Amino acid sequence: MKKVLTAIIVLIVLVAIGFGVWYVVAGQNTLAEKEETRPTVATVKPQTADIVNYTSLVGTVEPATTVTVIPKMAGEMTEVSFAVGEEVKEGQTLVRLHSDALSSLQIQVDAAKISMDDAASTLAKMEALYAAGGVSQQTIDQLQSAATATRLQYEAAKTQLDLQEEYTDIVSPIDGVVESRSAEVHGMASPGVPVAVISARGETLVTFGVTERVLGNLGVGMEIDLTKEQTLYRGVIREVGNMVNPMTGLFQVKAAVVGKVVGQGAANSSEVVDIEYGTLATGTKIKVTAVVEQVQGALTVPLDAVLYSDGQPFVYVLEQDPSDSSAVASVRKVDIVQGIHDSSVTQVVSGLGKTDEVVVTWSNELTDGAGVIWRGNRDSAGGGAN
Repeated sequence: MKKVLTAIIVLIVLVAIGFGVWYVVAGQNTLAEKEETRPTVATVKPQTADIVNYTSLVGTVEPATTVTVIPKMAGEMTEVSFAVGEEVKEGQTLVRLHSDALSSLQIQVDAAKISMDDAASTLAKMEALYAAGGVSQQTIDQLQSAATATRLQYEAAKTQLDLQEEYTDIVSPIDGVVESRSAEVHGMASPGVPVAVISARGETLVTFGVTERVLGNLGVGMEIDLTKEQTLYRGVIREVGNMVNPMTGLFQVKAAVVGKVVGQGAANSSEVVDIEYGTLATGTKIKVTAVVEQVQGALTVPLDAVLYSDGQPFVYVLEQDPSDSSAVASVRKVDIVQGIHDSSVTQVVSGLGKTDEVVVTWSNELTDGAGVIWRGNRDSAGGGAN
């Protein structure tokens, strides 16, 4: 009987001991589970960086100097001695005209010469009679006036004929390359109607339009990138318009093509080689990459660290006593003023300092004042943990 009682007592003691062990372990596990419900976060400190955003535009290639050749008289084009793409010299005859007006002007010149000669002959005879007292001074004065008038009429007619004869040869006003031609043999030329467009060899320009927002970031001398058929060219802005084009609603900008970029890189590449004139055909389109907005030395945080509440941007900042590694970490909600951003970072105009630890891991359990488990600064090897 005593043995049975002893066995029962031992069994009760063992059960009590087991229950005590279970209670202690379960309590610790419950505490651990409670601690592990805190979200785990990583942080970064705000960094100083430049943010530059670009926009792609379409430009038109054109020569720096272009001259439109226009006839000064009407007539039939009997000779056309130039072609598109051909180089021409200043003063070279491009088109020769025939005009019936020349025949009419020649008749007027001949008639004016006859009248002038007759008036001069009559004056000479009357002056001889005047010397002999045969005519009055008044008669001589009248004859001199008539001679002068006929001479001026002749000179005017002759000048007009010479000009018209000069206009029958349409010449190139500059050295250059023929960009377009609208003249054909036996075609009719008219004053004001171009027969050719000639561009001077030299700089190649790209003209493009920009909005007021983009205009504020462009200036004379600024480099831009130009791309055509996967070839990168370097351009330098020569002109920035300050008046809106009423047709497009944009400001006109002109950039000179300074060469082709060799190797990789854009905007900051220094390896640029010259290109031959005509490499970029006049009138063709080219992609223009220009700065749309930029800020230098901005205080930045990762773009995905910024959250929004009713349109107000904010971030969570770590709160922990650095001198007490056992202190419980928490986060504080901080409203910020946001500036421009690119694909990875955003500018913080105000609200943060360089020493703040900004949370970059998201959790739906993050709230203002919430406790967290800090796994350290994402950009450093060390960092606190709790």
